[in-house]
Amino acid sequence: MSDPQIWTLIAVFVGLQALVLRQIGAVESKLEAKIGAVDSKVEAQIGGLREDMRARFDQVDRRFEHVEATMSTRFDHQADVMNLRSALSSSASPLSTTT
Repeated sequence: MSDPQIWTLIAVFVGLQALVLRQIGAVESKLEAKIGAVDSKVEAQIGGLREDMRARFDQVDRRFEHVEATMSTRFDHQADVMNLRSALSSSASPLSTTT
């Protein structure tokens, strides 16, 4: 091979290298754009899921508060009944022994 042929091959390889690097840069830019779009979508979906879960947990909290209030009322009523029974049995006790 002669010197002009070697320099021509070097120029071709340098040109091909520049072309390949340019293509890699273009592909990289497209990938970054797509990854950014997917990232935005995922963040939006996670935000929606977060709000949905927050709403459901609030609903469960309200249900527990309702159950707690209901049970508290029932236990308070039961305590009142037991106190009344105790009071009645202690006051009725001397009467039942006198017969």
